[in-house]
Order: sequence, then C-alpha cells, then structure tokens
Amino acid sequence: MSREQASDLAAMLILGGSVRGNPFEEQVGRSVMDLPLSPHETVLDRWYEAAYDLTQHFGIPRLPVRVTLSPSAIEPTLRRGAINTPIRLDRDAEELRGPGGALADVAAEFPDDALILAVSGFQIAVDPVPIMVAQLFDVLQDGAILAREDGHPVTLFLLRCGSLRDVPSVGFVDFKEQVLPRMAESFDIRVVHWPQVGIQSIRTLEDYLACLRLIYSLEMRQGHGSTLGRPHEPWRPIFSIVEPGGKVADGVDLLDSVVLRGGEVEEGAVVVRSIVAEGGVVRAGKMVEGQIVRRIVV
Repeated sequence: MSREQASDLAAMLILGGSVRGNPFEEQVGRSVMDLPLSPHETVLDRWYEAAYDLTQHFGIPRLPVRVTLSPSAIEPTLRRGAINTPIRLDRDAEELRGPGGALADVAAEFPDDALILAVSGFQIAVDPVPIMVAQLFDVLQDGAILAREDGHPVTLFLLRCGSLRDVPSVGFVDFKEQVLPRMAESFDIRVVHWPQVGIQSIRTLEDYLACLRLIYSLEMRQGHGSTLGRPHEPWRPIFSIVEPGGKVADGVDLLDSVVLRGGEVEEGAVVVRSIVAEGGVVRAGKMVEGQIVRRIVV
C-alpha cells in the first residue's frame, strides 16, 4: 500500500526558522542545517539525501524539496539538486508564518489528495527515513504523524493538502499547538510511535555533539570508523570533524569536537566537546572544553 500512496507525494518540506530565533545559530554563526555531520556532509545534505532515498525506495519519479525560512533566519547552503529531487529555498516575505503557515502555503499549490512530507531542519534522522515514512504510509488516511514512545509528536509527518485548507493565509501559525488539534477533529490523523533514538533534535551545542556521538557510535557498531579513545578511559571520545577550510596543526587533541571553515587549532592544543567556528583560534598548548570558539583563545 505504501508504494501506491507514495505516488501522491508532491513535495518534501524542510522547515527552518523560529519565532524566537535560534541562539545556537547566532553563537556558531551559521544555520543549524549547515553544520557538518562529516567533513563533506551537512545536516541539510543528509535530509536532501533522504529525499533521494525516498524516490528510490518508493519508485517516485520526482520529489521536489522545499526549504522554508523565516525572514531573519540564517540561510543554509543549497547544494545543486538532482533532476528528480530539485531543491529550492522559500523565505517568508514579510512576516513569520510558522510551521503551520509554511505547510498551508505549500499545500495551496497542490490538489486536495496530494501529500506533503514535512520534516524539521533542526533535527536529524538516525534511523533510515524511507523506513519511517513507510510506517506512516501504512496507517495513512488524511495524515500520519511520527511520535515518540511517550506520545510527543516529532516533526516528521505526512499530510494530505486538503487537510490544510482551513489554515489562515496570513499570520503566524504553529502546527503542533494550533493546526494539529483542530485538524484531528475534522480529519483522520493517525499516529506512529517510534523509539526516541530515531529522530534527534539539534537546538544547542550539547544536542549537536550528542547527535554526532550517536551517529559515529552506530557506525562503529556496524563496523565503520574507530574510536579515538583508549579502552580504559571512563569517557571515550568518538569523533573529530575538520571541515574543509578549517586548520588543525600536528599534535592537536581534537576530542568529540568540530573545526569549521575559517577556524584554527594550533600545535599542542586540546579541544574537548567544542566547536571552533569561523574566526576562532585556539593557540598552541591551550585547552578549551564545552565551548563555541569564535575568537582567539590565548
């Protein structure tokens, strides 16, 4: 059934922006969607790859990807899209529409029976997206929502465009607090419960590093990669990421940390559970822990 209904999938919507802004983005100086998960893959890249995986898994000939942003949100870098998964960025022109408003605006372009898959750009999928989406398709009527085991909804859901027609066309509209409760009164919205590890939020430095530890821990269990620590250590570092354009000298201990483009770590320095962002420099022999470095540490 999921493959048959997948033909109704009109677009994948990646929601970005927040009514209160995002302090983590301001601290690191870039969009969360631009943060690296490896030296050559960002959060947005992984969602884009998930869209391609969906076309292959369900045999969908074309799945447009739309990234929505509030007027003041930091813009992520868009890679060049493939023919069957074109990607574009939509920014709210004058006012913040919120996730509910963004969904309704996109839904207005398609017929009632068409489906939209919505995800958040402030999270990553640890489990394969096609498997989670297949579970949504299996229960789908008017909509299907992924939720944690405690019942809290996660921003990964399928909705028929017709279910979004009553959302106001102007003003801020939240999906989970405003749209979903009213939608459930008039439409058949199903819930799929999924283990908490399946989707991980990225709202803080701690969230981001925890996501990376989880990703690399899973890869090591599957036989990819290797730990940086020693077996007898009570805390074992799992990863280090140096983005192209980041500089890391010889003799550096980079432990569960990320050096972004334009960041620098000099010889003999120790960086623990931190991000060295553009303009950040950790001088020779210095140590930083649990920080976002955007200046010179001397």
